[in-house]
Amino acid sequence: MADEFDPNKTEAPTPRRREESRKEGRVVYSPDVSAAVLIFAGALALTMTGPRFGRSLLAVLRDGLHGIGRTDWGTAETLMSSRWVFGHSVGICGGLILGLMALGLLVGLLQAGFLFTLKPLAVNFGKLDPVNGMSKLFSLDSLMRGGLSVLKVSGCMLAAGWILAANWNALRAGSRGSLLDGVSAAWDLATTLLLVISGALLALAVIDYVFRWIRHEQRLKMTREEVKDEQKQDTGDPQVRSRLRKLQKEAASRRSLRDVPDATVVVTNPTHYAVALKYESGRTSAPVVVAKGTDMMARRIRTIAEENGVPVLERKPLARALFKFVDVGQEIPFEFYRAIAELLAQVYRIKKRL
Repeated sequence: MADEFDPNKTEAPTPRRREESRKEGRVVYSPDVSAAVLIFAGALALTMTGPRFGRSLLAVLRDGLHGIGRTDWGTAETLMSSRWVFGHSVGICGGLILGLMALGLLVGLLQAGFLFTLKPLAVNFGKLDPVNGMSKLFSLDSLMRGGLSVLKVSGCMLAAGWILAANWNALRAGSRGSLLDGVSAAWDLATTLLLVISGALLALAVIDYVFRWIRHEQRLKMTREEVKDEQKQDTGDPQVRSRLRKLQKEAASRRSLRDVPDATVVVTNPTHYAVALKYESGRTSAPVVVAKGTDMMARRIRTIAEENGVPVLERKPLARALFKFVDVGQEIPFEFYRAIAELLAQVYRIKKRL
C-alpha cells in the first residue's frame, strides 16, 4: 500500500493507465451510495403511495383470507386462497421491487460503468501477509470507513430520537384513538423517520464516494519515469527512432544517387546544394527531382554527374529553393516552370554544341 501513494508519483494518469486499472476491476465504486439511494427512493415511494399501497394490500388480505377458519373449507380451498393472496400481494409489491432493482442497477452503472472482470476474484497471497494486513488496518482508508460507520450509527440514533421527540404527542394521540388512527400515526412516523435517516445516509454516501474517488486518483498517479516509459512503448525510443530516420535517409540518398547518371541537369549552389532534375519530353509533364543533397551529398551528386556527362549549372537561389520545397520523386511546382525552362534551354544549347 505504501507504494500506491509514493510522493514521487506527481504526474496525472495516462489513458492507458486508466484503462489497465479498469480492466483489473479497480474503479471508483461506493456500496454506500447504492444502498443509500435505494433506501431513500423506497422511503420516498412509500411516503407518496403508502396509503394507497396499504389499502390495496388490506383489500387483498380481506378478500383472500375471509374464508380461513370456515368449517366447510378443506385443505385445497385454503391453499387456493393462500395462493391467491400471495399472487396478488406480489403483483402489488412487484412494481416497487422491480423499480428499486432497476434503480440499483442504474446507480451501479453510473458509478463504475459496464464492467465485467474476474480479476478482483483472483487469489492474491499478498493479502494473507499479516504485516500487510496490519498496515491496512491503520490506513487512511480504514480510518475513513470507520469514521463514516460511527457517523452512520450516531446519525441514525440522533435522527430517530429527534423524530420520536417531535412526534411523540401525535403518536400518543393516535394510540388513544381507533386502530386505524394508531396505524396511520405509526405509518407517518415510520416514513418520516425513514426519509430523514436515508437522507443522512445519502449525504454520508456522497462523502464516501468523493473520498474513494480522490484515493483512486492518487493510486493512479505516475512518476515521470513511468510516463516516459509508456511514451517509449507507444511511440518507440526517441534514440531508436532518430537512428531509424537517419538510416532511412541514408538509404534514400543511396537510391537517389543511382538516378543521377540519368538526370538531365544538376543545379548547384555551387558548393552547399545540389539538385538533380530529369525531364523526358512526352513522358512527364514537368521535370522531376531525382536526387538532392547538401555539402558532402551535394559534392557526390556533382561528381557522379560530371563522370556521366550530366550538365552541372550554378543557380544559387534556384538550387536552394528546389532543395527546400521539392522532395525527391516530385515534379517541380508551377512557380519554378519559367526558371527551369530557361535552364533546360541552356542545357539543350550545350548539348547541341557538343
